[in-house]
Amino acid sequence: MTSSSGATSGSTLTTKNIDRVADWYCSLHTRDASGRRTISDPGTKKIAEAVLGWRNKESTGEFVPQANKDALYMVLGKDHDGRVKGKGGVRLGLRKVYGAEYSATRSSSVSNASQDMESKMKSAIEELEKRMKNQFSAILEHMGLPSLDELELNVTPGDKLSQQDPETPREVLGSIPKPLLLDPPVPDIEEETPCNLLLPKSADGELVVVAYGRAQPPREGQTSHLLPVAGSYFSVSVDTIICGFEDFSLPVPRPEWSVTVLNDAQGSFVIWPCAWVRF
Repeated sequence: MTSSSGATSGSTLTTKNIDRVADWYCSLHTRDASGRRTISDPGTKKIAEAVLGWRNKESTGEFVPQANKDALYMVLGKDHDGRVKGKGGVRLGLRKVYGAEYSATRSSSVSNASQDMESKMKSAIEELEKRMKNQFSAILEHMGLPSLDELELNVTPGDKLSQQDPETPREVLGSIPKPLLLDPPVPDIEEETPCNLLLPKSADGELVVVAYGRAQPPREGQTSHLLPVAGSYFSVSVDTIICGFEDFSLPVPRPEWSVTVLNDAQGSFVIWPCAWVRF
C-alpha cells in the first residue's frame, strides 16, 4: 500500500510504502547508554525475531501476505478492534492500510455469523412449536376434542365425548379406564383448597381415593410443568399418597419431566381432572 502527500499545485507528488511491520519493529527500539538503538527486553526481542523470520519468508516468496495477514498477524494473532498494532501513518483507516480485501473478508465473516445465528434461532423455534403442539394435542385428547393434526387437515370428526356411550368408561393415559371427565360439574373454588384425589381402580371405572392434596383456584394462563391447565382440570399438589397406589398412572403424565406415576408427583403439582377431585 502507499500514501501520498503534496504541498501546492505544481509541487512533486511523493509516494512511499506503508509498512506496519517495519513501523512496529522500529517502535520496539530504545537507545542504550552508548546511544545505540536496541531492544532491551528479552521477551520482546524474541517476538521481534519471530516477526523478522516471517518477514524473511516473505522476501523469499515462501510466505505471501494477504490483506492484514502479514508477519505481525502470523506471530501476534489476528487484529482486535480497538488495539492498534503498528499500522502507522496519519488518518489511515483499516481499509486504507489493508486494502479492500480486508473489508470484504470482515463483511463475509459477519454475514456468515449472522446466517448461522438465524439458522439456530429457526431450529429452536421449530422445536418449541413441535413441543407445544404435542402438549396441546394431549390436552385436546383428554377433553375428547379433535387433535391439532385433525384440525389442520380439516377433519371434523366431532366431539369424541358427544359420540361416546355415556356408560362406556374412557381410558386414561397409561391404559387406565375412566368415566366422562365432565361429570360431576366443576366446583367453583377461589383459594387453595384441600381435596381428595381419585383414580379409576379397575376396568369398570370405579373411582377410589388414591392421594390427598390441594387444588389451586383456576386463573388465566395457569400452567403446570409448562403445560396449560384446561377448563375441566385443576392444578393440584400431591401431598400424601395412600399406601398401595404409588404406582398408579397419573391422569396427565409428563414423561419428559419423569413424572408418570403418583410416586413421581409427590410434593409437586400435576394436572388432575375436575371430575376426579372431591372436596
